[in-house]
Amino acid sequence: MTEQTTDSAETAKLRHEMRNLEAQIEMLRRLLSEEAERLEQIVADDCAPERREEAMKTARRLRRATETSRSIGG
Repeated sequence: MTEQTTDSAETAKLRHEMRNLEAQIEMLRRLLSEEAERLEQIVADDCAPERREEAMKTARRLRRATETSRSIGG
């Protein structure tokens, strides 16, 4: 193999790995978002008033983490 062919193969491999990582990141974003929604639903349905604000803060943090990771990662 020539050096150029090796570089092209390595570039293709790295692009493939990058796409896999981007897909994993998107999956994690969706999971965080779903968990925030689930937490909000639990809070609305079953949470004692004294614990409600703490649970809602956690849900907001999950959503903020998802939004922050989108602005950083694309």
